[in-house]
Amino acid sequence: MLSFTCAYLKAHFPAEFLAAVISNQGGYYSSYAYMSEARRFGINILHPDINASGYHWYGKNTEIRVGLMSIKRLRQKAIDLILDERKAGKFDCLDDFLFRVDLDLADAMALTNAGCF
Repeated sequence: MLSFTCAYLKAHFPAEFLAAVISNQGGYYSSYAYMSEARRFGINILHPDINASGYHWYGKNTEIRVGLMSIKRLRQKAIDLILDERKAGKFDCLDDFLFRVDLDLADAMALTNAGCF
């Protein structure tokens, strides 16, 4: 029954299905294999964004947004701070982000290197 359900979800909701698989560390295959599968389905992989990304990968229609959980060297505490502060409104610019979220330099560099701004 589980196999049928997974096959149905992959066929009818490929972006959502693949985003969930990648968020759950994919299992047997690497995340890269699932991203390649998404591209084969015509799904765009969107880079992490400080205003649009959540903790997990998120799929909708023909797009998958990389989650903050996948940014190397970004601590869980930093992700929690970002998501909590974003509830007060989107960040206007890098200065606004740095003013509102108290991150250490390593976390800010990880976000910058990932292209979140």
